[in-house]
Amino acid sequence: MRVSVHVPDDVGTEAQKYAEKEDVSVSQFYAQAVEAALEERKRREACERISELAGTMDSEEYPFERFQEAQREFRREDPNRQ
Repeated sequence: MRVSVHVPDDVGTEAQKYAEKEDVSVSQFYAQAVEAALEERKRREACERISELAGTMDSEEYPFERFQEAQREFRREDPNRQ
């Protein structure tokens, strides 16, 4: 997918510097940065869901079972996740 973005000059310059240092194209560097940001957001959402589930537990429920339930839900939303 082709996407155009505008970044501040100093951010663009630094991105170019790191892309060269890591021997990748600037496009690949930005793609990796976006992937990392998306993964972080997915992790954060999973933690929020787990916290919500933990907050609604009855004292007779096992936390590990609720945790596993949240993991299964998370994996259903992203089947490529292991």
